[in-house]
This record gives sequence, structure tokens and C-alpha cells, in this order.
Amino acid sequence: MKLNPISHLYFYLIFGLSIILSKSPTLILVHFLVLLALIFYNKNKFSKWKKLVIQYQKLFVLGGLILFTVSFIVTEKSINTIIGDSLFAMSRVVLLTSSMALYVVCEKSQNLIAALRSIWYYSKFEFKCVENFFIYFELSLRFFPIMEQKWFLTDKSQKALSINIRKNQLSKVIQWSKYLPDFIILNLDQAEKIVKNMSLRGFGKKPKRSTYPIVVFNVYDFFFITLILMMIISIHYVKI
Repeated sequence: MKLNPISHLYFYLIFGLSIILSKSPTLILVHFLVLLALIFYNKNKFSKWKKLVIQYQKLFVLGGLILFTVSFIVTEKSINTIIGDSLFAMSRVVLLTSSMALYVVCEKSQNLIAALRSIWYYSKFEFKCVENFFIYFELSLRFFPIMEQKWFLTDKSQKALSINIRKNQLSKVIQWSKYLPDFIILNLDQAEKIVKNMSLRGFGKKPKRSTYPIVVFNVYDFFFITLILMMIISIHYVKI
């Protein structure tokens, strides 16, 4: 059973919303176990997920310290209560960030764009702005990795030429900003070629463009969406 990419996005968004709505340690533990099950199911992506999540660890700790400090100064709660609230808030942020990082690692953005374009193609509406929206994201997803690779090669060549890159983050931003105009100018030629090719292929002459492959919703998608929604409502709003 292969679900629609929109159904995958729906699940992770609803899962993240459920984490935000969780108000008890028991619910946080349940979401943690679900996240572990998702990680195990996508264990071939674990190394990429771990690498992505580790980048935010410092922010998690800093956010927890800020919350603890503000609560200690502003509120009149006891230290134990403030520590408990801070840990609870951090756990929700960690779970939310980890789940969305798993989605980013496991799901391809191109599949989601194809699914959205399929829905738009079968609809009766015709707006050029929507087509421009899709083409903007498609070009961004397709050519951003190329530009990222060029920037990486530029940085590597600077190190090979023994150009001093300072360790201070502000100094790095200032130094890299000097090379940014030249980098943009070098990519203008490629952008001009893309525009010319799109014009030759007739882009803009028809309001709608087809997509391949066509991604459609099936019975399993509607059942999955309904089931997840009912589960979230029953967990957070139905009192037994």
C-alpha cells in the first residue's frame, strides 16, 4: 500500500500538532514511542536524521536555559516546578523538531510537488499565479543543490589557496558576503538559459501544465486521513 505524499505530510503535521497539544508526561511518552517506531521503520535514514537533529541540540539547551531563567525571574513558582515545566517544554520541542526532521529526511519534496500539481491539474480552476508558484518551487528544488555545490567548491578553493577564513561566525558572514555578488553574477547566465528553454517549450501559453506521473488519492488515503484525525481527537478531546 503506497500512500499519497500529501497523506505523509498530513500525518507528520497532525503528529506535530498532537505533540503541541499534549499536556501530560504520559502523552509525551506515547508520542516518544511513536517517534521511535517511525525511526525504526525508516532505519535506513537514521544516519541522515541523526546528523540533522544534532545541529539543533545547542538550540534546545539554550532555549531550555532561557525558559528556566525567565520563569525564575518572572514567576513565583518553586525551583522544582520551574525545572519540571522547562523539561516538559523542551521535550515537546525536541519531539516536534525530531519528527519533522524525520519527514524531511524520508520524504522527497519532488513527490509532494507532483501530488499537489496532480490535484491542481484535475481541478477546474485556471490561475497563472498557481502555475508560477509550482514552477518556482520546482526550479528551486532542482537547482538549489547545484548552487549549493558550487558554493561548496568556492569555499573549498579558497581554503586551497590558503585564504584565511575566520572562525567567528560574524566574520564568516562578512567575508562570504564579499563573494556573494560575484557568485550571483556567475549564475545569471544559467538562469537566462533556463528562461529561454522554458519560453521555447511554451511555458505561459496555457494556464495549466500536466505532470508525470499523475499522483491521485485512493481509498487508502481517505481511510488513513480519517483514522489519524479520529485518533488525535479521541486522545486530546474525548474524556473517558
